Amino acid sequence: MKNSVRTIFIFSLMLLTVGCGKRKAEPTINFVEELHGVARLELGRMTVSKVGTITDSQPSRSSGVLGKAESMVNSLKVGTRLGVYSYDTYLIAYIDLARLQPGDITVDEQLKKVYVSLPPIEITTDGRDVTLHEEHSRVTGFRSQITPAERARLKSRMAAEVKREIAADSAGKKELKAAAEAKAKGWISEFIKARGYEADVVILD
Repeated sequence: MKNSVRTIFIFSLMLLTVGCGKRKAEPTINFVEELHGVARLELGRMTVSKVGTITDSQPSRSSGVLGKAESMVNSLKVGTRLGVYSYDTYLIAYIDLARLQPGDITVDEQLKKVYVSLPPIEITTDGRDVTLHEEHSRVTGFRSQITPAERARLKSRMAAEVKREIAADSAGKKELKAAAEAKAKGWISEFIKARGYEADVVILD
């Protein structure tokens, strides 16, 4: 039995809006307290689509004695055996505004300017249990049916690859993070502008 997996990224950003109605700026606004109330600000998400296959394996030098024997038996069977499965999960980019400290925001009342140092963008999965979807299955001749155990092993392998991609600086993750940083700066700037101030926003690494 041979499993293979490939990855497809589908990228999308959430649209975030901030009320920009005119509001008279007070002499002192506790921006840290107000942003703490926002807490986790979700900025974007990416669909990670895995496509995996289950087939009868062919003889391989690296299979070991038992693996080679199984492969040889499979090669003598008549018919075909192929299962194609998909697995979709979601990477979420967010910023935890509850982590802001008083020293992260400085207000210049004279210039009506607010200097903000935001915590880093964080990326995680959405936490839902992912279902393995059967896209195609064909078993003919004397080939054995694909078992639940085989599907479970394939799903486990897909999940492990998603975890590796989150940990690694993959191209998809970098794209999601860069877009989320731009969205965060824009959102905070509008949030502060709505309170009568100009914003200077940086995001910490």
